Amino acid sequence: MSCPRTGDRRQATGNGQPPPALTLVLVVAVVSGCSLDPIVGGECVPGLIDCGGRCVDPKLDDENCGGCGNVCIQGGACVAGACVGGGCEFPETWCDGAACADLSSDPENCGECGNRCDEGERCASGECVGDCPEGLLDCDGACVDPREDPANCGDCGAACEPGEYCVDGECAGGCPEGLVECGRMCVDTGSDPANCGGCGQACDDGSVCVAGVCVECDLDEVRCDDECVELDSDPDHCGGCATRCEALEECQDGTCVLPCPPELHDCRTGACVDFQTDPDHCGSCDTVCGPDESCQAGSCVDQCGEGLRACSRQCVDVTTDPDNCGDCSIVCDTGICEEGRCRAGAIGHVVAVGHDYAVTRRDQSRIVGNAVLIAQGTLQVLTYAQYADADSARNVVDAVTSTATDASRQVTFTELEDPQLLEADLVNYDVLLLFAQTSAEPDTLQALGELWSGALAAFLARGGVVVFVDWSEGDALGGTYRILNAAGLMTIDGMVDVTGDELLVVGAGDAVATGMQANYRGERHTVRFLSEEANVVVANDEGPVVIHKVFLP
Repeated sequence: MSCPRTGDRRQATGNGQPPPALTLVLVVAVVSGCSLDPIVGGECVPGLIDCGGRCVDPKLDDENCGGCGNVCIQGGACVAGACVGGGCEFPETWCDGAACADLSSDPENCGECGNRCDEGERCASGECVGDCPEGLLDCDGACVDPREDPANCGDCGAACEPGEYCVDGECAGGCPEGLVECGRMCVDTGSDPANCGGCGQACDDGSVCVAGVCVECDLDEVRCDDECVELDSDPDHCGGCATRCEALEECQDGTCVLPCPPELHDCRTGACVDFQTDPDHCGSCDTVCGPDESCQAGSCVDQCGEGLRACSRQCVDVTTDPDNCGDCSIVCDTGICEEGRCRAGAIGHVVAVGHDYAVTRRDQSRIVGNAVLIAQGTLQVLTYAQYADADSARNVVDAVTSTATDASRQVTFTELEDPQLLEADLVNYDVLLLFAQTSAEPDTLQALGELWSGALAAFLARGGVVVFVDWSEGDALGGTYRILNAAGLMTIDGMVDVTGDELLVVGAGDAVATGMQANYRGERHTVRFLSEEANVVVANDEGPVVIHKVFLP
């Protein structure tokens, strides 16, 4: 059906009345919900829309079905705002230029013809959503109900044979008792808002289907599928029809939240509050203490008692409070505050590696890489190379980078320019990497250890990682271990060249041995340390080649 053209009204009799034939047309137009009158100085009556200067009923107008310009295919008709017939099988709709489309699930025509969902969205019940609601499947970008969709019956792509229906996820020859055939779907016309009382009789967006009759939802409710719900409080439709809260969560003001434990209270602030100590909710949600008051035992008081201090309008003991340790707002990461000082809870690491990396192989490279990767997060490495061989230092950096890449970790290297500034610079780094200082005199290395003693101890106390490589050859001086000896962090009496020896991974469970084979060959300039230190990771038959020392808080 289509409405008569506005120009046809000019065919009137001499007395200004339309001819009998036109009168019949006008009667049909009014009954059908179409208007021949152009809009003059006003708006269309409720239920009609303005399409090109004419008031039309989008529920019945074949040329503006569901919206202006949406023309039903030849042979089709507009029923409840959707084109049916004319080659489209119910519940599909003819969308001009897009052929037949199911407005309930087509992401290219979601809810109405031409309404395309954004990338990553699906179409569910005529609405664009990020993920398909529970019970629906994502089949080529459309959310379908495998319990009743004959094209995806039980699973995506599992189509029923012609003449069959999809009932509870299985193809059947007919609809069970109580359901009605609508197209190739079996529906309950008593409760289905898309087929309320009969096929194609869709309820408005704000209505549900009850006993085959469309019933409007209350003002504070919206329609979600076949029920009226309150989005502010319904955990199955929290803030939106497709949003379901997780187990134990509640729906508050359209947001899924975990309920507060018994000793705390929900004041709709996004956090659970303690009536006993919270100055903004002291004794109740609505009681706010003054700027010079604190909250004690659920009451606002003018000052704190003896031994307490006001921090953020709360009376606290700064000698034991981990959120105000020693002073207001000093937070202990460990949650332990003793005598006004945070007890350190981090574990420090020192790793001694007896390789120079002049020749590199996978396992030998992994040793120094694993040592650096003990640090967590994005690795910020401070290096010291003042007395180091440039080629050896470069090979160590390459070995660390390769291991970090294999572990999908990012690592950044920065060279320490002035050894006097080590303490200040270490604040911004996770790892201190000392290359073998092969051109330094023993006294120089001893002096560096004494200079750095306090800085290294503090660095390890907050969980820092110190890694050093060592080797010597011929007239090379070496002995980077002297820095750690002088700083009081390790005891090594010397080193012996063991190039070519078979080395055993004796600390297979240590983090430094991650991904290692049980043994490997010591490449050029490999040394073993003369040391009684424990926590040996790699050794030959006579002594340690790699040592990992742990510093507990």
